[in-house]
Amino acid sequence: MDNYSLYQEYLDMQYELSEKEQEYENLISSYLSLDPSYKPPIKGYKVTGERSDIRSSGFTKYELAPVYNHSNAPALDNIGAGAERKKAEKDIQRLKDRISEMEFELSRRGLMP
Repeated sequence: MDNYSLYQEYLDMQYELSEKEQEYENLISSYLSLDPSYKPPIKGYKVTGERSDIRSSGFTKYELAPVYNHSNAPALDNIGAGAERKKAEKDIQRLKDRISEMEFELSRRGLMP
């Protein structure tokens, strides 16, 4: 595969991964709304956009959205979402593994640091 095709496939995989992760978050959120008592732990935050109501000189303020750790969500197994969740997690891991392989090959070719 030539360099351009490999890099294009890499970008396509990155996009597909982001879509799968968003679908996974939506799936989890829809299931967790059935059990409002469960509060998953926060594993980090992601930037969702610039806050328009805050202005300061020299600095840009961003809104942060929590990223939850649903990997050990007992509420999901209790409502029968375990199989669907596991399939989605397997798909995401498969994409991450393939992206890792592609990053190695791109790095080997000198196209990625």
